[in-house]
Parts: sequence; C-alpha cells; structure tokens
Amino acid sequence: FAHVHTLDTIHCYDCPSLVSLSSLASLPRESRLQVMRFEKCGLNPTRQDSWDEALQAIGNSSGSRDFCLALRNNAKLTYLPASIQHLRAKQGNVQISLHDNINLQRLPYEVGHLQNMKTLSISGCSPSLGLPWTLGRVHRTCRVIISSRNHTVADLEPSFKQSRKRFIRTLVQLRIMLHREKTRANDRLYRPGGPGYTRAKHKFEMLCGV
Repeated sequence: FAHVHTLDTIHCYDCPSLVSLSSLASLPRESRLQVMRFEKCGLNPTRQDSWDEALQAIGNSSGSRDFCLALRNNAKLTYLPASIQHLRAKQGNVQISLHDNINLQRLPYEVGHLQNMKTLSISGCSPSLGLPWTLGRVHRTCRVIISSRNHTVADLEPSFKQSRKRFIRTLVQLRIMLHREKTRANDRLYRPGGPGYTRAKHKFEMLCGV
C-alpha cells in the first residue's frame, strides 16, 4: 500500500488467512483511505504490533478527514485492540461498526480517547460484551447504536457514571485487600521462628560479632 495514494476503500471478504494488518503499516501519509471493511476474515487481536502500526498509519494519514472501520463476522476477533485510540488523530469524524463478531467480548478503555467518534454501532456480538465507562468521555452527541437501538453518549451517561463508580470502588477494595495480605505475609515471615526473623537475627549477630 506504500504507493497507493488514491485508494479510498478496502473491503476484504471471506479471507480466513488474513490475520494481520501489517500491510497497512506502510500506508502513505497522503492516503485518502476512508472506509475499511473486514468480513469473515481471520483477524487476530493478539497480533497487536500489526494493529498498532496500521491504525497509527491510518490516523496520521491526511488525505481524508473522515474514517469508517467496519468489522463483521470475524470469529477470531475476541477483543478490539487498544491501538484503536490512534484514530483520534483523524481531523474528521470516525465511525466504528461491529456486527456479528460472535466472540467479541471486550472493548478497550482507550475507546474513550476517540473524541472525534461520531457513531459506534454494535450488534450480534458476544452477550458478555459491555461498553467501557470511558466511553462517557467522548462527545455527548456521539451515537451509540446497540442492536438497532439508537442512543447518544448523553443518554448513557448515568450508566457510565455507575460503571465508573464500581470500577473505582473495586480498585480501592483491591488496594485494601493487597495491603492486608502484605501485612499478614510480613507477620508470618518476621515473627519469632519465621524464616525472615531467623535471617535477620543471623545477620544482626554477624554485624555485632556475636
């Protein structure tokens, strides 16, 4: 793709051997790419380097302002890579369409960096797929379409706030739990007769010349 400047649409259909986006990493800065569709392909999110390089090249391209990413019926797509945040560099609107990716279970928190996202459309994905609370950071007029139900970020703000509170509460509880476990471990280690106590006692006696 290094020498393709006028290409505005990529549509890959039924390409199970297509597991990486590495070929898009060489996309020229003046590229006019506006639409990228992958349907029934073997896209593998674990190839994070290829996603990162490709999406960074797309985000930095100046030939077009708007961009649409459509992913449909890609069975190996279990999560959307965090490098999706590179699309925030686009000067125009970004649209993301995720349909019938039955194993898609997670959207990254970095999706909240896409202040230029105009539409996020989701349907037919894993029942466990939820919207990250960071989505509340995008523009309030961004449309969020879930199984044909049309919302805006403003409509979903109460839900995002509740999710954010649960997230913060979990972090606080985890910090308290880890502190307690650390205290218990140190107590077992350095109580008289414990291995830490024995080593410290031995080192102290060596320093004192006992």
